[in-house]
Amino acid sequence: MYSSLRKGLIALPFFCCSGLLFAQYALTTEQLDKVPVERLPLQNNNDLLTAEMEARAPGRANRFAVPISTKIRPTTHGSWSEEGTNSIWRMRISSPGAKTLNLGFSEYNLPAGAELSLVTEAEHLGPFTVADNEEHNQLWTPLIDGDALMLELRVPTASKKRVQLYLTFVNHDFIDARKAFSGACNLDVICSQADGWGIVDGYRDIIRSVAAFTISGTDVCTGFLVNNVNGDGKPLFMTANHCGVTSGRAPALVAYWNFESPTCRQPNSGASGGNGGGQRSTFNSGATWLASYA
Repeated sequence: MYSSLRKGLIALPFFCCSGLLFAQYALTTEQLDKVPVERLPLQNNNDLLTAEMEARAPGRANRFAVPISTKIRPTTHGSWSEEGTNSIWRMRISSPGAKTLNLGFSEYNLPAGAELSLVTEAEHLGPFTVADNEEHNQLWTPLIDGDALMLELRVPTASKKRVQLYLTFVNHDFIDARKAFSGACNLDVICSQADGWGIVDGYRDIIRSVAAFTISGTDVCTGFLVNNVNGDGKPLFMTANHCGVTSGRAPALVAYWNFESPTCRQPNSGASGGNGGGQRSTFNSGATWLASYA
C-alpha cells in the first residue's frame, strides 16, 4: 500500500539520457593485447549470492553486485596513443566471473570534443561527453554484459590536460542484475487481453512512467515519474524509502526505461522472474535528491 511507504523525491537530469549501441572492437587482437589490463581480485559468486539471500528482508533493496575499489586515472594507468589531432587513452578492466559490470567515477569532467566509451566484444556503451558533466562531478554507468571491458577516451590533444577522470569503483555482478528487477509473482507489462491479461491494457500510459534503477552500482529498485501542480514536465522521480536514495547516493542512480520482458509469461511459472531478456535501450545517469516524506 502506498500509504505505508516512506517515499523519496528526486530530480532526474534533463540531458544525460543515452542509449546502448552495439559494435565490435575497432582494434585488432594484436592491438588489443597491448592495452594494459587491471585484473581485479577474484570474487566467489556463490558465497556472495548465499550471503545476499540470507540478508534479504522486507524494507531492504536487493543487492546484485559487490563494489571493488580502484584508483584508476588516465595519468597513472592504461596507455596513450595519437591519432591526428586527438589523443586516445585505453584501459582494460577484468573481474573474472562477473555477470555484468558497471563503473563509478568519483571524478568526471570532460572538455569539449572528448568522448568516453565502454567497449566489449559485443557492446559499445557511449560515448559520454561534455554533456554528461554535472555539478556533483560524478558518473555512474549502466550495466554492460560480461566480466571484462575496455575504457576508451578520445580527447583533442590540446585539451588533454583538462580531462578529469577518476575510476574509483568497479561493481562485480554476482547474480545477473537483469534477473533481479522483478519477482516470479510479477505480471509482465507486455501482457494484454490477447494473452488473457486485459487488466494491463488500461495502464499503458502509467507503465511508461516506471523505471528500474541501480544505485551505487550495487542495489536495484524501481520508481516512477510524477507530475507537479505546474504540469511543466519537470523530470521528478519518486521511490520507496527502502530503495536507499539519499542526497549522497542520488548522483549514483541509473534509471532504465522500457526495461521489460519481450514476451508475456505466466506469473509463478518456471519462466517468470527477472526481466526475461528485456531491453536496456535508454537510461538516465545521475539524479538530484530533493525531499523525503514518511
